[in-house]
Amino acid sequence: MMTLETRVEMSVLHRQGMSIRAIARQLSCSRETVRRYIRSPAARSGYPLQASRTQTLQA
Repeated sequence: MMTLETRVEMSVLHRQGMSIRAIARQLSCSRETVRRYIRSPAARSGYPLQASRTQTLQA
């Protein structure tokens, strides 16, 4: 399992224009792993998605 730090680093390197192959080589993981995390919706923000919370106020 990838740490949050590694996933954020993948995203940053990809935004800087680094190829998937170069990212995989630098982070010592497979190209498919890099590709999967870059394509996932959570990678766009750099943080894992959370379900929105509803708040109920009691009078």
